[in-house]
Amino acid sequence: MLVTTRVIHSCIQMTTIEKSVSGLEYLTPVQLHDGCKERKPNNSHESYCFEMFRRAIVEKSEHCWALIYQQYERLVCEWIFEIVSDTQMLGAETPGSLVAKTFTNFWRAFDHSKLEKAAAFAPILSYLKSCAVTTVLQAKRAQRSKKPELELDDNGSRESFSSLHSGQQSGQIVEESEFARKLWEIVEGVCRNEQERVVAWLSFVSDCTPDKIRTIHPGMFADSKEISEIRRSLKNRLLRNQDLKNLAEE
Repeated sequence: MLVTTRVIHSCIQMTTIEKSVSGLEYLTPVQLHDGCKERKPNNSHESYCFEMFRRAIVEKSEHCWALIYQQYERLVCEWIFEIVSDTQMLGAETPGSLVAKTFTNFWRAFDHSKLEKAAAFAPILSYLKSCAVTTVLQAKRAQRSKKPELELDDNGSRESFSSLHSGQQSGQIVEESEFARKLWEIVEGVCRNEQERVVAWLSFVSDCTPDKIRTIHPGMFADSKEISEIRRSLKNRLLRNQDLKNLAEE
């Protein structure tokens, strides 16, 4: 009887400990923020970060959104400067405005369903970084004064879209903004996942090498060879794409 009592008591103690560890839902946003910013070698702090994002996304907690912005604003800014070699390329955009747009893009796109698929903190942070890349590339495209070009040459040289297909001169192509919109709708349409979308934008628009892409997204790809293979596959699909050929003929 005494042994049984001790076993029951031990189980009660273990249950209490498990609840205290997993009871993040009982913490205030500030407590979650404190736990999240105290990085641990075993990454145990990430459970606090995940819960803070969960409340912001699922429960629409404005307090959690504000704390997330406060904590990751500097990191997003660092990502932006990794991509932008010359701030003049962004025209009127400032690092601050790009950071704000990055968070806006994230908040609009990363919904409850994406959170469920993530199931951990690292994919959330990776998605936020993808939004930073997207925001910068959108700003770069808006500032382009020449006809949009799509780099599809394995040797790294850039060829105009028209020369790849119909032999048209750049002056015969429709106005840049409309052409670029249609072109990138096609490019995004052939991308099968987030990895391919990132490779497409960074390779074809930002002239990033596979090594540079891996530096920007260290956790998204196994190595530079994987990025090269994705790039080659995208190029082959684009060159066979009927919509792309039709656009060249317009």
